[in-house]
Amino acid sequence: MATTYKDCNKDVKLIDPPQDTVSCLNFSKTANFLSVSSWDKSVRIYEIKNDGSSVGKAIYHHDAPVLSTCFSPVSLISIVSVYLFHLRMVLKWLLVEVTVLVKYMMLRRVLRNQ
Repeated sequence: MATTYKDCNKDVKLIDPPQDTVSCLNFSKTANFLSVSSWDKSVRIYEIKNDGSSVGKAIYHHDAPVLSTCFSPVSLISIVSVYLFHLRMVLKWLLVEVTVLVKYMMLRRVLRNQ
């Protein structure tokens, strides 16, 4: 397996990078924005200038590590928060359904034993 080494002297560091491992990077197709998700439970949006420097534009904090991020094709807004919100709602609904089912089964068992 061949390894290619490139000159990293022209690389530019992000301002205020994530504190933990980056899980996903995504460039906007409509503007010079970079979305970075991380295991530090955040999504960061950077504007990338023509000289390669970065400016932090937004940070979204979540309750758990964020594994993926993307931009909407019709907007500059990163849609990861929308997905996480819907996922959280589905998980809460499932938890309620399972709780009701377990309570029903426990009540049924109690009634059988009487």
